Amino acid sequence: MKRFARRVLSISVSFGVLAATIFIASVFNASRGSLTKDIEQAKNSTENEEKVFNTCESKNQDKPWRVNDKELKAVWIPFMDLQVKGEFSEQSFKQNYRNILDRVEKTKLNAVFVQIRPFSDALYPSKIFPWSHILTGVQGKNPGFDPLKFMVDETHSRNIEFHAWIVPMRIKNVKFPEDLSELNPCVKWKREDIDKFNKYVVEDKEYTYYDPEYDEVRKIISDGVKEVVEGYDIDGINFDDYFYPSNNLWVDKSYDEPCKKADRNDKESVIKRRKENINLLIKEIYLQIKSIKSDVVFGICPQGNFDNARSGGADIDTWAKYEGYVDYLCPEIYTNSVNPILPFDRAASDWRKLVSCDKVKLYAGLGLYKTGTSQYDKGTWLDSDDVIMKQIEYLRKEGYNGFSLYSSAYLDKEENKQEILNVMKIIN
Repeated sequence: MKRFARRVLSISVSFGVLAATIFIASVFNASRGSLTKDIEQAKNSTENEEKVFNTCESKNQDKPWRVNDKELKAVWIPFMDLQVKGEFSEQSFKQNYRNILDRVEKTKLNAVFVQIRPFSDALYPSKIFPWSHILTGVQGKNPGFDPLKFMVDETHSRNIEFHAWIVPMRIKNVKFPEDLSELNPCVKWKREDIDKFNKYVVEDKEYTYYDPEYDEVRKIISDGVKEVVEGYDIDGINFDDYFYPSNNLWVDKSYDEPCKKADRNDKESVIKRRKENINLLIKEIYLQIKSIKSDVVFGICPQGNFDNARSGGADIDTWAKYEGYVDYLCPEIYTNSVNPILPFDRAASDWRKLVSCDKVKLYAGLGLYKTGTSQYDKGTWLDSDDVIMKQIEYLRKEGYNGFSLYSSAYLDKEENKQEILNVMKIIN
């Protein structure tokens, strides 16, 4: 993949922060037409812009857990893994997280992607979002301590990177949270301004989500990232693949007149509109992060299938080619080599070819959860017990910068024990 360039600053960090802040203000107030201009500027980025955003080297020297240019060996820790079995307490939450990190250390991984905002909620005292229901069982109920601060400190104490994993648009799915807090932004809109709610919130059969078409929606999401980057010593912000529903192009409310009048089979006009909306959000998030802490990285984990990713509004082609959007991409390639639709080797090679910007690192998400079971791909994951090991070896051959496993719950399950042992053989 691409090598993440780290250059020595010839201007001061303070000037860089000021320049980035000014740039953010202009982007935040920009019209949709200026997005095309932003992309063109990214294509022809100046030397000064490069200096503003490449200050990581000097910042990382006093943080021994930083992966920097080493191979990233990460694992996702989703909200399900963070939920305490039995009665919740501060001690039970902390012990559960320590147990997870024990497994991470044993597997010799060096980074975790921890889900801190799964459903328009937070695992930290947020001024924007209510407390997550995964803590106490009730969205909005204060757990009495700061889980995020504990997790960041505990992770760093073991020399492991901590990336704050955020689902930017999702409010709820069909199962949970069962009840939304009165403090949830979408609930406030519904109570105080039903027209705003109807405009900003979209309900699909699978989940309810914010539409980033609108400035106020993007600001809420961006401000949520801002409070995390400002308040905690995190190493990165990680967005997953929950953008627009890729399997339903006709639920969006954010059509302009030409799109509304388009033939319902004109999928390209809908996808283009989605990409524009998501790009506005991603550009703002990137600049927001870099203006606060330039050494905090921003990455996105799109669906491994190109068509699905693009249909959901992920402009993977722009992010992979131009700087100023992301520091890394980690496509979720949760297939094996015999998958008839998306064989792993072909998908990994296609992603390697797609990412051409040398400022964007490339990782791959690997489906550890599929190993040792007959549930997936007609049982073909049972054909061998070294699928993940061979996938990592293939990624190294292709020049990837690392990988992430999904998920932490499968680091010590009996059914995939041999898979993990084989992976450990090739992890230094």
